[in-house]
Formats: sequence, structure tokens, C-alpha cells
Amino acid sequence: MPPLAALPVSRGESPRSRQLLSDSRRRLASARELIAQSWQSMARQSYVRIVCAWCQTTIRFERSPVAARGQVSHSICYECFAPVFQELAPGPILPPMSISGK
Repeated sequence: MPPLAALPVSRGESPRSRQLLSDSRRRLASARELIAQSWQSMARQSYVRIVCAWCQTTIRFERSPVAARGQVSHSICYECFAPVFQELAPGPILPPMSISGK
């Protein structure tokens, strides 16, 4: 294959060519960014967001093969669990309740 001959370029065409190349590079970068965002969005769809039932803060994300978009499950965070745990601390044991009628 013979080498390509350089085409003569007038001074008026050179800035236009540079502008077109610059625009192309900018659009390619934008397209790559959109593709990356769409990959992240698709990956997020397979996760369930775990939220504290008391304070509504996001605790973590868990992978789920059947997760629907925006699916949320509830748990309890450590900050909310500490006071609740104190309330559940063992106290005096009450006798079992008797069932009347027997």
C-alpha cells in the first residue's frame, strides 16, 4: 500500500480542523462519562439499600439478585441500638402468665 500523501491545507482550514478535533474529543469524553454513569446506575439496581428504622440514615447496601430499583429494607444503626439495648437489659424476671380457665 503506498504511503498517503499529505493534502495541502490552507491557513483558513487549519483552525477549523483543530476546532473540529477539539469538539470531537470533548464529545467523546462526555460520552465516556455518560457510559460510566449508566454502568453505575445498572450496578446499583442490583442492590438493596438498608436504612435505620429509627433515624432513617443509610446503613449499607446489600447485593440482591432480585432487587427492584429503589428497594429499601430496614435495620437499626449502632447509635439507635445502644439506648434500645439499655431498655432491654435484663431486669427482674416476671413469673409466667397463667392461662385462666384451665
